[in-house]
Amino acid sequence: MLKSMRSISFIYTSAEFTTTFVLPLQLLAFVVQSRASYTKLSQTDAFV
Repeated sequence: MLKSMRSISFIYTSAEFTTTFVLPLQLLAFVVQSRASYTKLSQTDAFV
């Protein structure tokens, strides 16, 4: 019983960690990628 409770709390903690750190990092990486591709597009437009 105690072991299952501990694993549940561990799962909850890892999920909390994921939502707190991993999701914002993924969002940041997505924004950086989209901005990089946007600058590439604008650079090619400037060259053309």
